[in-house]
Amino acid sequence: MMEWFFTTRAGMLALCGVGLVIFALLAVLLERRTKKLYPEHERTIFPEDSVFSIFNPDEDEEAEKAKMDAELAEAAKLRAQNKARAEAAAKAKAAAAAKAAAAPAKPAAAAPAAKTGTEEIHEAVVSFRESLDDWDPNKD
Repeated sequence: MMEWFFTTRAGMLALCGVGLVIFALLAVLLERRTKKLYPEHERTIFPEDSVFSIFNPDEDEEAEKAKMDAELAEAAKLRAQNKARAEAAAKAKAAAAAKAAAAPAKPAAAAPAAKTGTEEIHEAVVSFRESLDDWDPNKD
């Protein structure tokens, strides 16, 4: 049977005919599916802007522009929030510096006693924590 399709003229015509029928059925099924997906789309054969365009390209551009405007507004809002945080951090740092300057100076101690390893580690941890308090992640 398979030999008949490829060796005779009638078989080759039958193969071409079956192929055309299959593609026609597929085209009809896909067209129906597209109509179900986009029921509100106005039917135009040749749009004014482009002969080959199925949908109106202006709709896509307007949607993209609205999306970009929304993203720009969100970015401006975030920049304003970051600026307000940076200003608040700068004010807090200035207030801490003013408070430290107004505090009475500690009296100078006599000769420091020899420190143990544990005390040195403790001082290193305390100074590290103080340096973290002064660190500002929003600083440029």
